[in-house]
Amino acid sequence: MTFELVYPDWSVGGHRLTEHVLISLDAGSNLNRIQITFDGSGSSDSLQFACGLVKRNATTTSRDNDNHWVGLWGPTTNDTANGSLGTGIVFSPSSFDMFTEDQDQYLVIGRTKVGHPFVYYCGAGWTRSGDFATGADWKVYLNDFARRLLFPLEIKIHED
Repeated sequence: MTFELVYPDWSVGGHRLTEHVLISLDAGSNLNRIQITFDGSGSSDSLQFACGLVKRNATTTSRDNDNHWVGLWGPTTNDTANGSLGTGIVFSPSSFDMFTEDQDQYLVIGRTKVGHPFVYYCGAGWTRSGDFATGADWKVYLNDFARRLLFPLEIKIHED
């Protein structure tokens, strides 16, 4: 499934920019692929952007600087019958800048240029789905996903 959002132009550093967001989710994946392009004046201008995970009570935070991901794991609510939830963001190395946080969110900071698309992945895993029993399972999933981005499958066809 894929859909696109276009946000009307807004002012950033004195330039008018329009944001195009293309979101897709492959069957069987827990992470959405999000491609964002900022269009507007100043096509050589570098932009810094942030993606975040909202801080929740009683969650554990994990991050991997080498594989460019951050994740949370913890109870969905105070009722243990609702299970635990993992949320995560995975960045491509080409746009990753750093991890930081503010009072409300764990943030991944990236860089891009006007007119150049960048891609990141975000999503969640829930114990009641049956796919993730523990926070360790969620961390393995995020790490494996990020490693596949760093070392994608290559197919070569040789004709004899």
